[in-house]
Amino acid sequence: MAVLIGNSFNVMPGQRGFDLLTNRCDYFEIGSSAGEDVWLEGTMAGPDGDFIFNGRLFHSGGSAGTIIDGFPKAVPDGWTKRPSQHCEGYDLVDKNGEVIFGYRVSEDGICEVNVSLYRGDGEIAATGGQGGLVTNGVPVRLGRHGIVISDSKATKANPTESAEG
Repeated sequence: MAVLIGNSFNVMPGQRGFDLLTNRCDYFEIGSSAGEDVWLEGTMAGPDGDFIFNGRLFHSGGSAGTIIDGFPKAVPDGWTKRPSQHCEGYDLVDKNGEVIFGYRVSEDGICEVNVSLYRGDGEIAATGGQGGLVTNGVPVRLGRHGIVISDSKATKANPTESAEG
């Protein structure tokens, strides 16, 4: 388990960027795009730095995954998309009523991201807690050229990686 609190990568005060549970960055990735397990990526694109999300998300029971490609164009069975009432953004809620992923863009250009991500086996992968982002068995990258945090569960799950991750 890793707890990430109050880090900042490639985002200066006044610049657009993500706030991933107190961690400011220009890019983030939770999990890995390779394979079939949980993965969520946030990136900024275009001249205005539009916030774009891609990934694979699962219900808290580990079933009924959904693919995000610039965010879901349609909401699959068992999921609910709740738009924000006061700003750009929305929550993606699973069949149990839990917010798996949500974001809000403030007037100052900060995209606040909230997650309760589950792996395909139903175990929690990343969530808010202890004042920041708590990860469990998944790699996390903060910043396009920032840091990568990995733990032993993530390494054991992929036998092609070295013991160092």
